[in-house]
Amino acid sequence: MVTEIAGAKLLSPFFGASIYSWAATLSITLFALMTGYYAGGYLTTKPKFQSAEKIVWVFLLSGVSVMLMPSLAKYIMTQTITFSFFSGLFISEVFFLFPPIFLMAMISPLIIYQITQKAEESGKSSGSIYALSTSGGIVFTLLVGFFIIPEYGISNPVQIIGLCVSIIAMAVLIKQRFTYKRLAVGVSILLLDAAVLFNSHPLPSLEKMTFVDRSEGLLGELTVVDQAGYTPEGRPMKIRSLRTNNVAQNSVLADRPTQSLLYYVNFTKQILKTFPEKKSALLVGLGAGSLYKIMSEQYKEVASVELDKRIYDYGIQYFGMAEHDNVIDDGRHFINTCEKKFDLIMLDVIVGENVPEQMISLESFKKCHDMLTENGIMVIENGAVY
Repeated sequence: MVTEIAGAKLLSPFFGASIYSWAATLSITLFALMTGYYAGGYLTTKPKFQSAEKIVWVFLLSGVSVMLMPSLAKYIMTQTITFSFFSGLFISEVFFLFPPIFLMAMISPLIIYQITQKAEESGKSSGSIYALSTSGGIVFTLLVGFFIIPEYGISNPVQIIGLCVSIIAMAVLIKQRFTYKRLAVGVSILLLDAAVLFNSHPLPSLEKMTFVDRSEGLLGELTVVDQAGYTPEGRPMKIRSLRTNNVAQNSVLADRPTQSLLYYVNFTKQILKTFPEKKSALLVGLGAGSLYKIMSEQYKEVASVELDKRIYDYGIQYFGMAEHDNVIDDGRHFINTCEKKFDLIMLDVIVGENVPEQMISLESFKKCHDMLTENGIMVIENGAVY
């Protein structure tokens, strides 16, 4: 499950995070599990694969494939990005997601073969192994999904997990029977691990474009980009953009980061001046902080909600947003649990190329209506301001 989550997140900067990406990820995962279970069961009928040592070798290969997964994924998807959407999506995951899941699926039937002494015990052995592996999957899925990815991103944790699996497998193999050949294999794998883990990837700079910062986390890949441009009068200027999975969220003047270049942000500034009540406001979705600045200039109290803390941090560090008490929460959950009323509710919740459906449902709008004061107003940004 951890590998599946990582695979879906690695797809986002190239093929997006839509339902199609998740459907492809689930399909490849199930296909890898199916073929891995069958292959593992088939190998138990071959005498040379019936030793417990072969399980460790498969475990080792699975660790190496997990460790290589982030680097391989980026390389593969830079090649397949020019394919048609569905072809590129499935071909990419066949190369970087299928191998580790296939190898891990092989392990269960191999272990079941080793611990089953009698045919009558096969059911109990199978149930025990699958229950144990599933319980481990539950723990690691919760740990990775709720703590590791939001805090440390995707690539480094996946590579470290692969490294740990590789080291454990090599240690077991060498302990079982020390040979110089096995030692050489272990050293080679460690060198490969080191090359992958410590190979720094400097942020690339294209012509007229500089990558200022990049990180991975809850919403996928976030980047801050400076790019050369020109004013309508032809004067040169530098534009700074915040991107989620390669889709621009906001663009500002680099030397005046609080000045947004997006039409809807500047349009919103003008329409807010016409609103009657100016006491309390709620902003769901921070972007780079441009809307928060506009709202805080016109309202006495402004509460903000953002799912990914990195967006709040980037807003302060690169876009001139003032520090404030931002709530890190899912927007729908906050709306469902908030008891305060506001004169203005602003929903700016497009994530990359996706609009969270739970935020624009009838039930969500009804709850927002209940949170408005008597003369309160709700504004929704959904590709434009409505």
